[in-house]
Amino acid sequence: MHTRLVRMLLWLDKNLWAIPTIPFVAFEVSLAGIHLTGHGPVLLAMVSTSARQETYASLTNTASALLGFTIAAIAVLAAFPPRPSNNAAQRASEQRLSAARTKLMASLLATSFFMLTLLITSTVALAVDSKKVGNPLLVALVQGSALAVVFGLLVGGVGVLFVLLERSNIP
Repeated sequence: MHTRLVRMLLWLDKNLWAIPTIPFVAFEVSLAGIHLTGHGPVLLAMVSTSARQETYASLTNTASALLGFTIAAIAVLAAFPPRPSNNAAQRASEQRLSAARTKLMASLLATSFFMLTLLITSTVALAVDSKKVGNPLLVALVQGSALAVVFGLLVGGVGVLFVLLERSNIP
């Protein structure tokens, strides 16, 4: 059990894009199971139409603002090449840090994809989801994308913080 957990964490460390993707897939599968078993509307689908519309509008505004910041963070990370060094150990360390920044950019790109999905789906839902019970497909995409964005931004934000701290340490 312990080695399996370590292997999963090592895989996750190499595939940071999966951090927002796994919660999205797990949430979508869970909601599909609930919907298919006939339990009725859950979460956002069961709130009033006006509350749902306000939520969609808020998510649209938030996702559009955060998408810009996330893309800016990706551009900043891409601008950090490995520092030149004559020392082989420092060169190897810079290559590892550069690879880590690339993995972090992949995670932020995946998060940006879910933000874009959230933005588009919320905008469409704002226009068409006006019945008493929310559209199951739109509601599931909105909620799953929002969950993925939260996970992606938490990990991405911490990662960008570490990169900035590492880059500010001028030798």
